[in-house]
Amino acid sequence: MFDGLSPSRIVLTQDGVDIATITPPGTTGGYELITLATGLSGSHEYEIKMIDSGHPTDIYAVLVDALDTVAHTARAMDAWYGDSIVLGTVAGVTYDARLHSAYILAHGLGRSAIRVGVGGSKVVNYGRDNTANITGLPQAATRVFVPYGVNDMQAYTGAGDITTFQASYQTMLANLRTGLPSARIYALGIFPVASAIANSAQRSAYNTAIAAAVTAIADANIVYRSTDGWIDPTIGVDTIDGLHPNTSGYAKIAAALALVL
Repeated sequence: MFDGLSPSRIVLTQDGVDIATITPPGTTGGYELITLATGLSGSHEYEIKMIDSGHPTDIYAVLVDALDTVAHTARAMDAWYGDSIVLGTVAGVTYDARLHSAYILAHGLGRSAIRVGVGGSKVVNYGRDNTANITGLPQAATRVFVPYGVNDMQAYTGAGDITTFQASYQTMLANLRTGLPSARIYALGIFPVASAIANSAQRSAYNTAIAAAVTAIADANIVYRSTDGWIDPTIGVDTIDGLHPNTSGYAKIAAALALVL
């Protein structure tokens, strides 16, 4: 059921009430098969909460689905691919994945969502080369959100970096399309950041490169969405540190996305 995660507890919630808790094997990678029998009739909504092994108070991820006694049709799934903004956890911050924009957006539309986010990663290494972590999921995503590039931007040293970034971004999109031929892919511009993170011209240049990569792909089902004005990067307003969204920031991102889908 879960690949590459090491939760300390997996909790099943039925209609908002925890009904089962298991402790999975202490290994990462592979899949854990869990069989549950409620003995109840009718339709119910279930959430599977993965509790972070390093921070037992954190809900590391949440999967949502609906089951009934007659038949089960999996909800359409959103996949998010990116860095620590997708991961949604920052050192020292207790985090509930249900407050992430991925969950807010999917749950509000009766969909499920999964996030593949690697803190500190860049498009020019992880993002370009590891798209199989999205395209290889047991259930194919029908929408993919890609808020990627802020770490590339922070590592900027010259114009050549942007050229390399754009080429890598285009390869990443092509790989996502090959693995998910029917998915709608949203290439999101880098979210607003505080001036201490990057100046506005730098962010604008990288967002222009993202838009250019989308244009070069020439696929009507891969679209660029500017994120200008979506959040206020001021620490304590919509971010915790000028870069990573806080609860307010993630809620605003979900609301902005809902308007442009």
